[in-house]
Parts: sequence; structure tokens; C-alpha cells
Amino acid sequence: MMTQTNPLRALGRSPARRTNVVLSIAGTDVTKQLTPDLISFDHSDDVERNADTIAIRHSDAQHKYLLAWTIDKGAEIMAKIQTFNWSEPGESLQVECGSFYVDRIEYSSNPSTVDIKATSIPVSSTLKGIVKNNAWENQTIKQIAAQIAKESGMTLDYRAKENPVMARCDQDEESDGTLLMRLATDAGLCLKVQKKTIILFDEAALDAQEPWTTITRDVQPIMSWRLKTSSNRTVRGMRTAYMNPESGKSSEAEFVPDQPPEGVTGIDFDSERPLDMPLWEHEDSGEMETNEITDIFGPLDTNPKGKAAAFRRAKSLCRKRNKAEWETELVIPGSVMWVAGTVVRFDNTWGPKFGDANFLIRRAIHRIDRANGYVCHLSLRKVLKGY
Repeated sequence: MMTQTNPLRALGRSPARRTNVVLSIAGTDVTKQLTPDLISFDHSDDVERNADTIAIRHSDAQHKYLLAWTIDKGAEIMAKIQTFNWSEPGESLQVECGSFYVDRIEYSSNPSTVDIKATSIPVSSTLKGIVKNNAWENQTIKQIAAQIAKESGMTLDYRAKENPVMARCDQDEESDGTLLMRLATDAGLCLKVQKKTIILFDEAALDAQEPWTTITRDVQPIMSWRLKTSSNRTVRGMRTAYMNPESGKSSEAEFVPDQPPEGVTGIDFDSERPLDMPLWEHEDSGEMETNEITDIFGPLDTNPKGKAAAFRRAKSLCRKRNKAEWETELVIPGSVMWVAGTVVRFDNTWGPKFGDANFLIRRAIHRIDRANGYVCHLSLRKVLKGY
């Protein structure tokens, strides 16, 4: 594992400073053949999307890709970024971007280029595109995810502390990826596929990290920044319900964070399909009295497990709705140290709303191109407390 250092110190331009993109396709190192024609390389490292991606653009004046260097859809690409003498003379760092699988190729003329786009989800896996019908009883999310990972030829990395047991889980005309996303949301977890591994983790644990660096506004090496605050779809709290498939009884729960969004007063009722619940309809998105839920679902369940399941979902949906209240975007000189899922601190130069606060890097795009060299585009959000 790479040791993190602060990339915000003075970088000190040096003639020996350079960046390499190392590529192998279907197990063959093609770096030397492809580097002369490389126009740009993007690696998107993302916490909230379920897959990382790469995008490679090459010039193809001789139509080599079209006629002789044909790349198959589904081919595995291994990629890594290397930097030399970047922060100081003699420094050598690299980031293993991981394994990616070609899912789109575009050929263009005037100028003649080829664009290769690949995702960290294997094309041959059952995670997307293939719908299934399945059912599990008295299984944990970890057990279901482990079975899906095995069938997809991947491994499971389960990082969450909680591992709820479900009385029954139905996969009804869903792909494995859609099912896992639904289960993760219900349990308050996040899903990501990276390096042939299905990762399930608690996003709240990422928010709880200590910041590894502090960012000051309008100083080098920040090239540009953008701040945004919005109340769109934010809620003071969420209320949801869970139906026990065995007893037919329902449990309800409400979650309100200690620090809800500014100026928002409404508590929304979950209008999605909760875990182990049949489809139902309800038009009112405001507060709902207990007897209204009883009218829809029948008698209330006093089982604490049902109450806990409903509370987990209410908390998860509240977090999902409120994550976009405070967002920032930064463009900075490239560094392999910027990693999605890590926390940084904005000092008080950012003002009373954005400053003196921790932000989670939700997406880090590492971009290397002929025009601008190595640059990072970061998307961040303010960490949520009490979720």
C-alpha cells in the first residue's frame, strides 16, 4: 500500500518530471506500441457508482486499430499510472487502476481516432444484463453476495460491521447487480466492483475518517474550483415500513439526523419498494400517522427485528437524499495520492458554509492528455454527521 504524502506542498517544476500510463490488453503489455499515439487517458475512481471506468483515446491515422489491431469487446485491460520526480527529485509513485473490460469502441475520422471505454465489471459476469428469478430464506446479505460473486467468477470483500439476516429475499426478473444494489440500499451499504472483487461497505464509516490533508482556497496547486449547495430532494427525515413475509405484519420506523439540512422541515415517506415488501401505492409524501400505515399493511408487528429493518432503510434513504446538499469540484495538478473514498478538510478560507468542514472525495478522475499533461478532477461532498 502506498504511503500518503501531502500533494499540496510546493511542487517545484523539474525537467525530469514525467508521467507514464502502463497498459496491457489480454495479458500483453502494449505500452510501447500505444504510447506514441496516445491522445488522452481517463481513470474514474468512484465511491458512489458501482464501477470504476477508463477511457482511452488514440490517434489512428493509419487505421491500425480498424484494420490490424482489432480489440475485442470484453477484452481485459490492466492499467496503472506512474509518476517520477513529481513532488521531489527521485520520487517514484504509481497507482494500480485495476482490471477493466472493454464495453465500447468508437472509430472516427477527421481526425482519425479510436476511443476505447472499459468498466471494472466483467462483461462476462452475471452482474448486469442477465435477469434472473431466485429466492433465499434466512440468509444474510453477505451470504447472498458471496454466492453471486462466486457465480460471476469474482471474490467478495465484505467490509461492513452489520450483516442483517433476511427472512426472505426474492430476485424477480432482476440482474444480480440490480439485486445487490437494492439489498445494499436497504441495509445502508454501498456496492462497488473493483479488481474482480465485489465490495460492500458502509459509507458512514468513510465519512467518519480523519482528513489526511487540508485544502486552502485560491492557492497553488488548485487550478479551478466550483461550489454548490442545494435543497433539491433533501429531507429533515425519512419514514419507512417493513413487511414480514412470514407473519404479514408490518413495522414502521422514522429517522431524523441530529443535523438535518438547513431550512427543510418535511419528513418524507418511503415510496420505493423496501426489502421483503410487496409493491404498494401511496400518494402522500408528507408525514404519515401510524394508523395510515396500519390501513395499508394490516396489523403492526411488534417484532424488534422488523423495526430494525425499517429503521436501517429509513436511515439509508435519508443519507441518500441529503448527500448532495453541499458539493464541491476541484481541478488540480495530477497526483496518484488523490483517491476516492478519502476525506480532506476545507479550512476557513472557504467561508462559513463550506469552510472548516470535512469533505469526502466521491469521485477522482485522473486525466492525462497531450494538451494539459496530468490533471485530477475531484468531486466532493460534505461529510454527513449522525447518519
